[in-house]
Amino acid sequence: MLWLPATAVLSFGETLTERNIECGIVGMEGAIGWEPLIGLPRSGQRLAALIGGTIVAISCDRLAQIGERRPAIVAHLLRYRETLLIQMRWTIAARLQNGPDRRLARWLCMLHDRVEGDTLDITHLRLAAFLNARRASITDSLHVLEGERIVRCTRGKIFVRDRSALEAAAGPAYGPAEAAYAALFER
Repeated sequence: MLWLPATAVLSFGETLTERNIECGIVGMEGAIGWEPLIGLPRSGQRLAALIGGTIVAISCDRLAQIGERRPAIVAHLLRYRETLLIQMRWTIAARLQNGPDRRLARWLCMLHDRVEGDTLDITHLRLAAFLNARRASITDSLHVLEGERIVRCTRGKIFVRDRSALEAAAGPAYGPAEAAYAALFER
């Protein structure tokens, strides 16, 4: 199946030594599960709803039939796949180069890109799992962002108050993948 989040945001990753390692996120801009469409066996990657919502699913067989009539659809998906690889490269770089404050700001920007409005329905615990950090570290980082009036937190929700300041807090690891997404959708 090819999964196309309409209002949901999915995270994908692997499980290593009983720990979930998140590799990236997909929202309304893309799709995941396209391996059979390009002749690869289905991967064993783990998918999880990071933010709940609507997801549309289509079988790869059905999509292949549609793609025969409209090859631009398959070409678009393959270009999207490349942007997803860019996102994963920058995720790796951010994990190796940045502390939890910058990584959190980057993920909040990425989540904000994929939802309508400024409200992120996510808990500190889920963010900690996603970023492979202690929940207390995430809470501390969010307190700093709240003190700078960049976000406001309530139980299970984070409200983005100052998007440009959030991007600045994320540093240089936020932006390159997003530029690739923008180029994809300008076509």
